Amino acid sequence: MFPNEMAAINPAELVAAFLTAYYQRFDQDVETRTTLYQLYDETALLKYEGQDITTRQGIADKYKSLPFQSCQHKITSYDHFLLGDTVLICVFGQLLADQDAPFSFAETFITKFSPENSSLMIFLHNFRLILHSA
Repeated sequence: MFPNEMAAINPAELVAAFLTAYYQRFDQDVETRTTLYQLYDETALLKYEGQDITTRQGIADKYKSLPFQSCQHKITSYDHFLLGDTVLICVFGQLLADQDAPFSFAETFITKFSPENSSLMIFLHNFRLILHSA
């Protein structure tokens, strides 16, 4: 059963709103992308292509240092799983960066419900491009 704060919230709508906000901010521009650290808890861990980033400042720096200026995420599908106030979100899609061909990606978020602002805070986040070699 959900904690009292989540009882009145539709989890599917909360996840959809979280993903919309995350990807809109990521895709807008480099400066906006660096503000994504605000969605992470102080103790969050981001694993980006196998690299561990452990502080909010480190997360902002990582997003700023990505080797592309413009990008667009096209979400193919996503699933979410609830355990109390924790929500696991698995996202699959394609990433179009600058003028490059699209790459498939898989992304996993472990989030917790924040009753202060009725949103999800990221605690663990894993991102991987899905590269196929012949």
